[in-house]
Amino acid sequence: MKRIESLILLLFASCSGVFAQNQTQLPLITVSGSAVVRVVPNEIDLSLGVETRATSLQEAQQKNETKTKAVVESLKASGVEAKDVQMDFISVEPSYGEDDKRKDAVFYAVKRRIAAKIREVTRFEAVLTATIKAGATHVEQFEYQSSDLRKHRDAARSLAVSAAKEKAQMLAKELGVKVGKAHSIQESSYSSSSWANSWGGIQNNLRIQAGGDEESDQRGLAVGMIGISARVEVSFLLE
Repeated sequence: MKRIESLILLLFASCSGVFAQNQTQLPLITVSGSAVVRVVPNEIDLSLGVETRATSLQEAQQKNETKTKAVVESLKASGVEAKDVQMDFISVEPSYGEDDKRKDAVFYAVKRRIAAKIREVTRFEAVLTATIKAGATHVEQFEYQSSDLRKHRDAARSLAVSAAKEKAQMLAKELGVKVGKAHSIQESSYSSSSWANSWGGIQNNLRIQAGGDEESDQRGLAVGMIGISARVEVSFLLE
């Protein structure tokens, strides 16, 4: 019985050794490739806030409804279609001042957010000015976008794959070997970066949403452009 068990273990070890040997003998080169496609945006996502205050909740709500309606009408008058305007949320915050034991609120603050998609980028400044005049109290954020994101994303991926292949060929040449067929490929990251502004009330804070790595540096991204980046890892067989 012990002899049979020993033979089984020996056979298993031999098979495992052959499998491991085949795996380790597979000549591979694994490289990463990245690329950034820079495009001119043709859309802007705008987020506005309307805040009103009053000593009574009903009055604060009525004021907010009036101002919100005026802001929405200003957007439509500026050429923004109704389907591109949406009211995201409304919040009510009672303020009791510095007296924590006070039962009645000093005032009520009603806040509502309005989101709009501007499809004519050149009219953005005029649209923004009109909404502020109509009663918008906060410009929460605006961000440049592209309606052809899928197309540009596919282009970035294609360029990233080409970059990986070129890198593999260069490295293999230095070692005196050739690159064969691809063995495996994996997308390691994807990102979209753009210029975006964010205000808290009247404060202006410029920020950049950037993605990428040392090969797809976003610091050179020009104002008014958006960058769509992709990164892949590819393993090639060596011949």
